[in-house]
Amino acid sequence: MMASPIDEELQEQLLLARKKATFLGEAEASFFQQRAKAMHILEADKGTRYFHAIVKRNAARNVISSITREDGSITKSLNDVGDVFVNFFVDLFGSHVDTLDLDHSVLGTGPMIEPVAHDGLLAPITDKEIKEALFDIGDNKALGPDGFSSAFFKANWSVVGNDMVQAIKEFFRTGKLLKQINHIVITLIPKTSHSPKASDYRPISCTNVLYKVIAKIIAARLTLCLPGLVNQTQGAFVDGCLMFDNIFLAQELVRGYNRKRISPRYMIMVDLRKAYDTISWDFLRNVLRGLGFPDRFVGWIMECVSITSFSISLNGVLHGFFNGKRGIRQGDPMSPLLFVLCLEYFSRLITKRVNESKFNYHPMCGTLGITHLAYADDFMLFLRGDKYSIEILVNSFKEFGDVSGLRVNHQKSNIFVGGVRDIELQNILDLVDYGHGVFPVRYLGIPFAPLKVFVAHMLHFWTR
Repeated sequence: MMASPIDEELQEQLLLARKKATFLGEAEASFFQQRAKAMHILEADKGTRYFHAIVKRNAARNVISSITREDGSITKSLNDVGDVFVNFFVDLFGSHVDTLDLDHSVLGTGPMIEPVAHDGLLAPITDKEIKEALFDIGDNKALGPDGFSSAFFKANWSVVGNDMVQAIKEFFRTGKLLKQINHIVITLIPKTSHSPKASDYRPISCTNVLYKVIAKIIAARLTLCLPGLVNQTQGAFVDGCLMFDNIFLAQELVRGYNRKRISPRYMIMVDLRKAYDTISWDFLRNVLRGLGFPDRFVGWIMECVSITSFSISLNGVLHGFFNGKRGIRQGDPMSPLLFVLCLEYFSRLITKRVNESKFNYHPMCGTLGITHLAYADDFMLFLRGDKYSIEILVNSFKEFGDVSGLRVNHQKSNIFVGGVRDIELQNILDLVDYGHGVFPVRYLGIPFAPLKVFVAHMLHFWTR
């Protein structure tokens, strides 16, 4: 170009070279942005240095080099570490636990799916519905076992779109799903900065895009039914319900717990052990049928839930292969909605047991009939401070666990009291086997207390 600056052919070649360099630079930046999972970066920094740094940091943080076995011994062998995780999740997902039959009269105490709603749930799947579900999946979402992202299918929709549409329609027509499509790679996310045991890692399911589209279509139809089915005490994943409604109501109910001359009252914060992972499939199926969902729709859901196989991704290497026998998966679009419906059985169970007894409501709760608040697996129970009332709620939780497979984590569950004498408190703690909670406490990520507290008292919440 310097020798022949007016050569048109060279100018055209230079323009093409610049376009190619720009394209490759943007492709490299996009690649490392996806690798970095920097969701907060949209159109800001186009360079790759920042993303390289995040990739290195994430890689160093996510490497699992050792694990503590059940007997307390520590292993640093990568194969042994993999075996520990595989055995843990085989026991969690791949073991069947017998449960009791649910009480169908409990579901009968609340609203059901109206027969007129069946047409909407079972309406033929359209090409537009499938395409919208696909394009609603973020380009930066984790890859499934097949290695293809949603961005690939979007970019090549003119080529692969018809095949995807036909495959998805075939599932909704037959109700059968290939096991290969529903194979899941479990990615391990540490719950804390120090996670020595397998139980200290949260399993996130990485599924194929084809399955995600199917699940999103079912979830979209299921979402329309929740507002008419779910109790108002549940604030998660229901249109019209907000998380802050639960927070504000809980804050109002614990106001004054610090006073000495008040009527006795209890607030119980219940933690469910591995909530999503231990739900019985039989219980889920019976709840869906008991609420009036059409059998064909229930069949679609149960096919997606039960035809599952798993492998564990550990430091970029897959370990193990086993079939699931219980639980719903974190990362599945349907899972939060199905969990809400399972908890609806518990809400109706408590209401039924309370109405059948001489239960004493928590102050300010009697008029509205409030016994509990729930947001996903975060539970709060409210009652007057007497042994009879607390036995009703605790026994209801046990009954719910016997039919659902869910169990209370006693080590992380706490009871908060107001206006209760020490000797009575000790008797209650012995009865429920929960810890004695102390304010301030964190609920749904927000610290709250029965009275104003100094900023210094809250620093340990804000810095955690």
